[in-house]
Amino acid sequence: MMVGLWEDWGEISQTLDDLRKAFVDIVTIGQYLQPTAKQMPLGRYYTPDEFKALQKVGMARGFLHVESGPMVRISYHAARQARRAFGGEGPQHQRSHDKAQPRKPEGGSGFSHPKRPHPTTKR
Repeated sequence: MMVGLWEDWGEISQTLDDLRKAFVDIVTIGQYLQPTAKQMPLGRYYTPDEFKALQKVGMARGFLHVESGPMVRISYHAARQARRAFGGEGPQHQRSHDKAQPRKPEGGSGFSHPKRPHPTTKR
């Protein structure tokens, strides 16, 4: 999730709630930085303390891992985050919303939504 585009804390909070409802277990929160003058301008910079607060808010909602900081991007240490969050090699071991049955990967890396096939799975 990118912040700094005129969103308020309520919108961030709602987005985190929506992500949990969609069975997301790991979230990254980073600062939007305007690439060039032609792109959308920056709304505001978040402070390091605000990023720490966002991490706490995410963890309180039940995410297994929240990476939050000004330079965090979606692929920021993704493999390490998955190992920490799920134990072992990835989410196929146990997901936070499906503790009773370990899931087998549905093709590819095993990083897939439990109700949707992995993008590399042949249909």
